Amino acid sequence: MLAKCHCDAVSIVTPDHLHGDIAVACAQAGKDMLIEKPIATNREDVHRIVDAANKHNVRVMVDLHNRWSPPFSAAKEAIEAGELGEIQTGYFRLNDIKCNILGSKGMVAIDASNHNLIQKYTDTAVQVPDILVRNTIHGKVKGFAYESIRSFVDKIISDEPFIVTMEDAAKTSLAILSIMESAENRMPVDVVY
Repeated sequence: MLAKCHCDAVSIVTPDHLHGDIAVACAQAGKDMLIEKPIATNREDVHRIVDAANKHNVRVMVDLHNRWSPPFSAAKEAIEAGELGEIQTGYFRLNDIKCNILGSKGMVAIDASNHNLIQKYTDTAVQVPDILVRNTIHGKVKGFAYESIRSFVDKIISDEPFIVTMEDAAKTSLAILSIMESAENRMPVDVVY
C-alpha cells in the first residue's frame, strides 16, 4: 500500500499495540507520520520507531492532543514561566481527568471531568455541550482534538518543527512504561531514555 501511495504523510490510528511495525514501514517508505498517542506500548517499539524515523529522515509527530487543551496549555505556561516554582509533585487521574501540579510557590488544579461552561435547558432536554474538545464555530469544526491535526498539517507544509516532537512523545511513553512497571513490581524503576 505504501509503495502505491503518492502521499507526503501518513496518519497511524491503529490500536496502540500495532503502531511499531506500521511506523517502521512508513519510515522505510519515506513517509512523514502523525501517530495517535501513545507512540508505542513497549520500549522496543518506541526505540524501533525513533531509530527508523531518524535513519530514513522522516518527521514524526505523536498526537498528544492535550497539548492544545486550554487548561493543560495554561498549566504548562505557568510551569514554564516559573509561577509555580520548583515542581514538587504531580497527580493525574485519567478516569475523570483531574490533574494537580504542586510547586514550591504555587499549584495548578485542573478538573476537566465536567467543564460546565455552558448548559442548555429546553422543554425536552438538558444539555452540556462539549465546547473544548469538539465543537463547531461558524460552521467550521474546532476544538483541541482537531487543532493538533491542523498543527501537524501546517508544520508539514511550512517545514517548521512540530509542537510535539517525536523525542518528547518517546520520553513520555518510556516514562509511563516505567511507572507501570514500578506499580506492577512495587519497586522503583529507572527511566532509561
